[in-house]
Amino acid sequence: MEWFLSLFTEWKCSLVILSAFILFSIIVYILSKSKYGKRFSFPPSHILFVGTFIAAVFYFLPWYSLQLTPLQTFFTSIQHAFRLFSFDGDFVEKVVGYEGFPPEIRDFYITYGSFLYAFAPIITLTFILSFFKNLISHLKYLMFFWTTAHIFSELNEKTLSLALSIKKEKKRFLFIIPRDIIVFTDIIDKKEEENLELLEKAQKMGAVLFRKDIEAIHFKRKFSLRKVNFYLISENESEKIRHAESIMDAYDFKGVKLRVFSDDVQTELLMTTKQTKNMEVIRINDIQSLIYDNLDKNGINLFQRARKIEGEKDLVISAVIVGLGRYGKEMLKALSWYGQLSGYKLKISVFDEDVNAEEKFKQLCPELMDYKHNKNFEAGEPYYEITIHSGVDINVPDFENKLKKITDATYIFVCLGTDAMNLSAATKIRAMCQRIDYAGDGRKPDIEAVIYDSNVKKRMCVTWDEIKDYEEYCKAPYEYFEKHPEKQKPIYGATNFKKQQYQILMIGDLENFYSYHTIINSDLIKAGLEIHIGYNVKFQKICFAENRMMEKWTQFVSSNGLTESWAEYLSKWKTENRIKEGEPFNLSDAKSGFHFMTAEEEENSKKNGKALLKAKNIATRRIIEWEKTMYDYFNTLMNNPQLAKEWKKIEKGEIFPSKKSFLFEYNYRSSIAKAIHKRLREKLNFKQELLNTPWEKLSLEQKIEMGEVEHIRWNAYMRSEGYRYAPKRNDLAKVHYNLVPVSQLSNDDLRKDA
Repeated sequence: MEWFLSLFTEWKCSLVILSAFILFSIIVYILSKSKYGKRFSFPPSHILFVGTFIAAVFYFLPWYSLQLTPLQTFFTSIQHAFRLFSFDGDFVEKVVGYEGFPPEIRDFYITYGSFLYAFAPIITLTFILSFFKNLISHLKYLMFFWTTAHIFSELNEKTLSLALSIKKEKKRFLFIIPRDIIVFTDIIDKKEEENLELLEKAQKMGAVLFRKDIEAIHFKRKFSLRKVNFYLISENESEKIRHAESIMDAYDFKGVKLRVFSDDVQTELLMTTKQTKNMEVIRINDIQSLIYDNLDKNGINLFQRARKIEGEKDLVISAVIVGLGRYGKEMLKALSWYGQLSGYKLKISVFDEDVNAEEKFKQLCPELMDYKHNKNFEAGEPYYEITIHSGVDINVPDFENKLKKITDATYIFVCLGTDAMNLSAATKIRAMCQRIDYAGDGRKPDIEAVIYDSNVKKRMCVTWDEIKDYEEYCKAPYEYFEKHPEKQKPIYGATNFKKQQYQILMIGDLENFYSYHTIINSDLIKAGLEIHIGYNVKFQKICFAENRMMEKWTQFVSSNGLTESWAEYLSKWKTENRIKEGEPFNLSDAKSGFHFMTAEEEENSKKNGKALLKAKNIATRRIIEWEKTMYDYFNTLMNNPQLAKEWKKIEKGEIFPSKKSFLFEYNYRSSIAKAIHKRLREKLNFKQELLNTPWEKLSLEQKIEMGEVEHIRWNAYMRSEGYRYAPKRNDLAKVHYNLVPVSQLSNDDLRKDA
């Protein structure tokens, strides 16, 4: 205690030294706790430099204060502090050999000085190594200038999984020359020690590693031939939005693609509002993509394993969803339209511990859940029975009591949160299912859980084929071994202590979902794009042919008794569009609102529903007949080299904008959903006799039948997106005039569905 008091009495400068030490400690501690990763935050190396420098300046102040003026003392101390970092400080001569220390604090002062003299050069060395490390990364990136660059906003399990998949898929040319280069940015953060394993894997795969933020590095010049793909995958939504906006501003060039992985509404609004001229921008809703991908690959099993229940005309698909979080909502919405096929009855039961779960979902999808559509059959409309059990915890007896009542269950989807929760719930539900007697074939429902960890999936998961294989064995073991003599009793996935199988399916693991064929080169996305572009090209073909065949149109109108109706309609159309008499006009534009009905047919259609339907059928038949004439004439036009060349120019001008408009959120999701259902029908050979028949050979009734399948699915899809009926379409308000039964569609809209 006496020694401590002497510091203040015998050499007051010692107070400054202690203050400097405390100041140094506080600065390092507070700044190290700041959220590194924000736009203007300091890296840890900068924090240490500033803190050490301040401490060194205060350290030398007492020395020079005895010899120089205050101003000279201050600047000389700064100069000496800099010398510490430049390996120019002589500790023995300047500190140990200094005789001006008061005896009471000599040991303390020398010890403190030894720390500064040793620590400052280490910081300098770190800066030098960091500089060369960044320089090597830049040189490596520039050296492989011919490769396609895949640039990730940060290093995490998801980005590493996708990068490894890209690396595996993109083989080197002649086994030597790389085609693609992987780049990770922002690889150092406050949890660096936790990501050491990820860092080692990234280095092993030969990735370019940048410490800097993705915005701080320039990856492509305007006229560079290098293709660049950006991937923004992180948990920080505000950071993703900032990165996306910055990249869209800086890299709006051809050959650049930006994929933003987010289900946040802020990101959706940014993607829609901030348009680019050349760059392709895609927002990937991770959870929705996972559900869609799973249904596309495995959803056919829901139909193949539907139950035949006594008293039911159709096969029953009875799905149970446990957990109405983000995964549960997407699955519920997707199943509502995916399960719409004639010959099948869809039932969905949902359990969630939130007491307001049902009300919240009703607010999200009002018309999907209202009394008019849910559990209420109407011809030409989707049919489903959705029941949401709110406030039910899986760990209480009430859950099992309610589950016992669903004796027709065919499929159970578990999505409660973490891997541990989902796996625990799935095994618990499997035990409950064993105690329930199921109707129809008595088969236990299939259970599928969301599991992120690929290792867990590899050890404990079963596939649909393995489930069917095991069921085959259980039904007839002797016949099974006769059929498969090479096999022993099949054991798949997780089992209990008596080797009884839990038979749990799993989706969502990083290795399988964050992969090249799911995210980048997906067959499903290609199919959605084909549907979107196909419609636009078809429309252009019709317009191209129509605008060159006025004579044939006149003959068609005359032969169908439409001359008077057409003349009256055309006169009104010309007046509304200010086209003078004798002035040429575009036939395709002119007839876009024509009803293809005679005046008498239009008058009759107003009498009753049957007359209206009859008139619409007649009009639809005429539209189809005219379109067939268009296609035949288009093929004739293509034999003319000059016209064929003209069409190629139009086609090139239309396809690229169509491809770009496909990336708009609404078009992207709806086209992919349509593709999923179309592919399902092909797998099931649903109405295959119609699908395999050329369009021109189908009867009107068959074409309407095909249109009805698509319209029913579309109605359910739109309601799952939150849309409801209104006389006029307004996408901002989420209302649409076509959310009606098939019989109430206009001729043109029925034709589109068909």
